[in-house]
Amino acid sequence: MLLRYRDHRPVFLIGLLALLNSAEHTVPGGEKEATRPSELDVRVPWTTSRVVGSPDPPLPYVVTSVFESIEWDRPIYAEPELGTNNLFFIEQGGEKDQPSQIWRIRDQADAADKELLLSVPNRLVYGLTFHPRYEENGFIYLFSNGPTGETERVNRVTRFTVSRDWLADIVCDPKSRQVIIEWPSMGHDGGDVVFGHDGMLYVTSGDGTVDSDRWLSAQDVTNLLGGVLRIDVDHSAEGAWYSVPSDNPFVNLELARGELWAIGLRNPWRMSIDSRTGQIWVGNNGQDLWETAHLLGQGENYGWSVYEGSHPFYAHRELGPGRLVAPTFEHHHTEARSLTGGVVYYGEQLPDLEGAYVYGDHSTGKIWAGRHDGKQVTFHQEIADTTLAIAGFSNTHRGDLLVLDQTGGVHRLETNPLLLRKEDLSVFPRRLSETGLFESVASHQMAPGLIPYDVVASGWNDGAAAERYMGVPGDLQIESDGAGLWTFPDGSVLVQTLLLAKRQIETRLLVKQQGEWLGYSYQWNEQQDDAALVPGDGRDLQVPNEAGSLQEWRIPARAECMSCHSRAANFVLGLTELQTDRNHHYGAIEENQLRTLEHIGLFSGALTPKEKRLSLVNHVDPTAPLESRVKSYLHVNCSCCHVRSGGGNARMELGYATAIDEMNVVSYFPQHATFGLNQARIVAPGHPEQSVMLARLSRRGRGQMPPLVAKRVDESTVELFRQWIASMKPEREFVRDWKVADLLEHLAGNGEDRSLEQGKQLFRTAGCGQCHRIEEELAGIGPNLAKVSERLTPIEILESVIDPSVKIDEKYTATIIVTKDGRVVQGRVQSETNEAIVLSGQESFVDSTRILKTDIEERVLSKVSVMPKGTINHLQRDEVLDLLAYVLTGSVPKE
Repeated sequence: MLLRYRDHRPVFLIGLLALLNSAEHTVPGGEKEATRPSELDVRVPWTTSRVVGSPDPPLPYVVTSVFESIEWDRPIYAEPELGTNNLFFIEQGGEKDQPSQIWRIRDQADAADKELLLSVPNRLVYGLTFHPRYEENGFIYLFSNGPTGETERVNRVTRFTVSRDWLADIVCDPKSRQVIIEWPSMGHDGGDVVFGHDGMLYVTSGDGTVDSDRWLSAQDVTNLLGGVLRIDVDHSAEGAWYSVPSDNPFVNLELARGELWAIGLRNPWRMSIDSRTGQIWVGNNGQDLWETAHLLGQGENYGWSVYEGSHPFYAHRELGPGRLVAPTFEHHHTEARSLTGGVVYYGEQLPDLEGAYVYGDHSTGKIWAGRHDGKQVTFHQEIADTTLAIAGFSNTHRGDLLVLDQTGGVHRLETNPLLLRKEDLSVFPRRLSETGLFESVASHQMAPGLIPYDVVASGWNDGAAAERYMGVPGDLQIESDGAGLWTFPDGSVLVQTLLLAKRQIETRLLVKQQGEWLGYSYQWNEQQDDAALVPGDGRDLQVPNEAGSLQEWRIPARAECMSCHSRAANFVLGLTELQTDRNHHYGAIEENQLRTLEHIGLFSGALTPKEKRLSLVNHVDPTAPLESRVKSYLHVNCSCCHVRSGGGNARMELGYATAIDEMNVVSYFPQHATFGLNQARIVAPGHPEQSVMLARLSRRGRGQMPPLVAKRVDESTVELFRQWIASMKPEREFVRDWKVADLLEHLAGNGEDRSLEQGKQLFRTAGCGQCHRIEEELAGIGPNLAKVSERLTPIEILESVIDPSVKIDEKYTATIIVTKDGRVVQGRVQSETNEAIVLSGQESFVDSTRILKTDIEERVLSKVSVMPKGTINHLQRDEVLDLLAYVLTGSVPKE
């Protein structure tokens, strides 16, 4: 098979093999005909492009394997033993037949044996630390969670005693176990312990759930979840094996757990202490978009889940006590997806890292270093990019900095040898003509072996058309799992050129190197005969469009590329079974792309059987069903984020395979923004004017969807969604403007004839659960309604719902500030000092506003409740009474 250029498109010219091994096939008209000689033949080998390495200078450090003579099984933790030349390691266990294990090895380069000290069955052991007087008492403290696999699990800090007799038969007696403290946790457990220079034991604790802080625990100081604890294990209180230090920040706060030192963390994975300064560092796993590391401070609140890092997450949720503090270091999910806290390095081998906090990421293998002088960050940069699943870091007695790979090895950070021989480095192509992807860039003729392809439905590219090609090097193949998931080999490249008004604007490359996809963009010149590599932070420009005017255009940053080409979306968006199951013109014939690509041997493994394969429609096709067009648009433009763990935290599932009523959008109350819409829903059936999804599609700027790169509204899609929403039968119509008097005679009785289950459902669908909390699975900012019947009468509750502005609790009242320059700012008081006040935004995409008190002309409390009026006006009388009964009862009895 050869590639020939025809009409500015590559075509395949063959004539050797019959298509699909003498099977019948359908010609473009749809009729069956006998097999004919095909213009399609076996693959032309494609030579890997010269788009390898990085356009940026080499990073200063690499990792090399150490202790290679030792067989490792998922090492996740290491700690140098006090007073010896040994290292302690934790290997992950937790299954009933595979306990977590603690091992000891000699800290020397040729160490070949490891000594088992302790097995802990049915529990995941996450971390350990040595008592400051370990050389005297032999105390070690383990953090664990379990029993593994059980529905109800607890975090636990346990003390064991290591024998100081080197000849003892039992080095660490399991019978020496003493549980110090424990608390419930069913996910996001945290998992580390460290002694501070003050002699206190610091313990990390996650929010205890596996979702977006479903229990609201991270801002709730009445439990031990979502923060860092500080306890005194040397002085026991009555009935406990520890005491609470009197200088802990929340010790005198009513109902608060005094053990808490800081709050607002989702899953603090790894904590360490600077051996010289006493600074304590905490790494924290993010949820959707941001990973963070924190220099720990007394009484600090790191914001989760009102914030994810420094970014609003659930703005309507209520902040707990403590001083709100932004992360010390913060990383978007384009470069980090599961942050692993590190250690502060002091050693002779890496002098440039002296006193630096070194940490990394489990998913991307990247490693960073940073310094903080106690007041501000003085240094921060990426220092290595590895293929490791980084689970932990440790210093050694010999001055090495260890990096633990959970997949089965221990490594050491070393200076990158490439820095010493820069002349040997390959030159990353700065021009498209240097990539090896084109025979002729000027005529847009691709190199032999690059395969053109089309998609069923194209994503929105600000009105631009797209040409697409793929290259899979040599005779390598794409692995297909038979269920639609494709895995490309290293060296694969995807090429997309965007054209506006028939002019090439940019060519985007997605390249797979060392198991990782990377995105690069090249901007075409005025002569249209070449394109130049765009810097890593992208570029904004103006380009002529089909109307003859200039429009704004964003060439994405490399990080923006990988925001959409995410792990949750399997990185490759358009080149999928769903998108390529369509016909393509291969020269003189038209054939199904999947059949063709399979025929030329591009796949290893079977494709999804045709009878089980979904059929995607093109959302711009007016002949396709309206709902299918909507689902197509959502799948192509939105589902890369709005899937589980995809980065879109609205809990929507927008993949094409998901039924509309299972997408969590129709009649769902918006989690993050209402745009001031009355009775706002994500999709309000029959009411486009009340639909937040339509509002987001219709705008550009803060709150727009899709959120990145797009500068122009897709007007045809806005009209598509307007028609779709308008065509839906409204679930709720206006019933009446309810007054207390309308319901007064029905409030008598004990409510036994009411449906609490329906009341609970109405509590959610009416939006009450966005702001109020009753049961654990419901959460928000307004007053906690658990046991509200002990505080308010049914009439008082009804009055507050029907006209919430009559009586507003000052704690939940918005503050209005008029500044001396005429600005009017409204929001909840997030924090206040003698110098300034910070008001939180009313929507999750709106940043908080800090106002100096010297700039304030007037400050008043709003007389209008943030709770909207008319919340129940779409409910029938019995529904209102069911809702009230549920609020008064506080739960639905379990059967």
